[in-house]
Amino acid sequence: MRKKTRIYYQLLILGIVMTSLLSCYGDKDSEATDDIQQVTAINGIATDGSYTLYQGDTLRINPSLTFSEGADSLRYDYRWVVGKQQEIATGKQLVWEVSLPSGYNMATDIPAVFIAKDRENGLEFRKTFSFQVLSTYTPSSIVVYQKSDGRTEWMSLQGDVRAFTKYYPDMIERINPDEPINGKYYGTLYALNEIAVFTDQSPSWGRCISMRNADPDNGFYHNVGEYTGNIIIRCIWAAPPDWTSAMSPSAMAHRNTSSAMVISMSSMVWTASFLYSMRTLLSRVAMCVRLCRASNSRGLRK
Repeated sequence: MRKKTRIYYQLLILGIVMTSLLSCYGDKDSEATDDIQQVTAINGIATDGSYTLYQGDTLRINPSLTFSEGADSLRYDYRWVVGKQQEIATGKQLVWEVSLPSGYNMATDIPAVFIAKDRENGLEFRKTFSFQVLSTYTPSSIVVYQKSDGRTEWMSLQGDVRAFTKYYPDMIERINPDEPINGKYYGTLYALNEIAVFTDQSPSWGRCISMRNADPDNGFYHNVGEYTGNIIIRCIWAAPPDWTSAMSPSAMAHRNTSSAMVISMSSMVWTASFLYSMRTLLSRVAMCVRLCRASNSRGLRK
């Protein structure tokens, strides 16, 4: 009995000692944590969505940092990293001429991070964000218009519809100078990746034009402004592309003998039935043209 009592008291004393030690170490650990200098907040970098950037533009970000009480802000180094560990700048303020990071396609989300590192203890504090890089010509809105010489053209507009920051007129002349779109302009449809410009010029009846950069991984091989095919082939005789949306013109402007339509690339809704109606209409137009030509040919033989 005495032996059991002795063991009991020994275990009790050991438990009291261990509790005291843990309490002591816990207090010291808390004190050590409180003494570590920290960055408690990083503001001024968008995190609610990605930045939309254009090649050749300059991205400027000047973040503001909040430090723990008593921290020395001068003992921190800063750097900016994008994509697959590509360092684009050192220093707190970012001034970067935008280019597409290696290993990424245009119009895709690219990760980025701002890093503040304590030189004395090696601790790093990070703020992540993302961005997309678009071609210089990638539009946020477009204008389709007919020039006084009869050619149909389009203009790439960038920025908010209330205050465009950049614009590039005569895109067909810029990218396809040897293949103008001739004939009377009848209208435009907008699909997932391209627009279809309809004219009365046979035998093509217009052109389909890419509105985004090539994405070979998803089966799209045309950059902004490149022709993807003729109307007669792409919309009438062949299976149509994914015409999930189309134009809802937000404004019409008339300048001399030219007419223009401003089209927002983000607010276009059309039903597939319209496409098939247009497809049927153009098929009938083409058939009428062939019948007229055949009739004229028989008349000449007589």
